[in-house]
Amino acid sequence: MKKILIIINGPPGIGKTVVCRELQTKLKRIVWLDGDWCWKANPWIVTEETNNIAEDNMVYILKNFLNCSEYRYVIFSWIFRKDAVFNSILARLKDRDFDVHKFTLTCDEHIFHERLKVAGREKDKIRACIDLATSCNSTDSKKVDTTNVSISDVANTILNIIKIDSRTQLNNVGV
Repeated sequence: MKKILIIINGPPGIGKTVVCRELQTKLKRIVWLDGDWCWKANPWIVTEETNNIAEDNMVYILKNFLNCSEYRYVIFSWIFRKDAVFNSILARLKDRDFDVHKFTLTCDEHIFHERLKVAGREKDKIRACIDLATSCNSTDSKKVDTTNVSISDVANTILNIIKIDSRTQLNNVGV
């Protein structure tokens, strides 16, 4: 059965992690890779070399998940500022048989600002997150607005776009 790769994009604090966790509760035979797990460094140094290492790590793990017969769905979440990053990773997976669905989580800027403030983000970090939202929103992906919407509803919107009925999934582990 053909694998489904679900890419969840968005700036820090937009809800990628909670949406991915929710998708894991709604689907069976699902595995999730957060791109940040491939690049936990102190100090966090962004160079061409470190970018390449992180991308190599992501591709390696994604290939393993896509090759594993136990998983039907692979979620991949990260901050994609440009389509070039999407395309670079997907090009290195082209020898695998899967469908890909790219989503970017969005939010009203004022609501997003308040969410970040409540979460305790520093003022300069809030501005950076809002600026990143603009970059993420410019990518070629389906946009899912999280403004005043529950996490469950956001996950259901994604599943509806992909045309997956989570009720069927929960009752049919073999799918």
